[in-house]
Amino acid sequence: VGGCKIELFDKDNYESYVTTSPQWLKNMVKEYDGNPYGRLVELAKIAQKEGVIKGILLHQGESNTNDKEWPAKVKKIYDGLLKDLNLKEIPFLCLPEKSWDLIRPVHVSA
Repeated sequence: VGGCKIELFDKDNYESYVTTSPQWLKNMVKEYDGNPYGRLVELAKIAQKEGVIKGILLHQGESNTNDKEWPAKVKKIYDGLLKDLNLKEIPFLCLPEKSWDLIRPVHVSA
């Protein structure tokens, strides 16, 4: 969800974040049945019927990667996904939005 803070994926607190968000973000959240984390889990469970989730890639951070609590917030989401999807610890690659410019030249030349 472009432009959101990581709080949008906090299954315990996303509603308060959405309530105080601008209308354009509220409209985007509607595309995910009002709960982007819940929609992510729903789609992951569908994927698990046919396959195995071997890792998680998170590319987020347009809004608050400078927040000192951001790593802990991301860890909470990762732990929630493991629990909600009945997964043991799996690889987790987290690329804050601002890091994309650092890896793009490697990606393009590969």
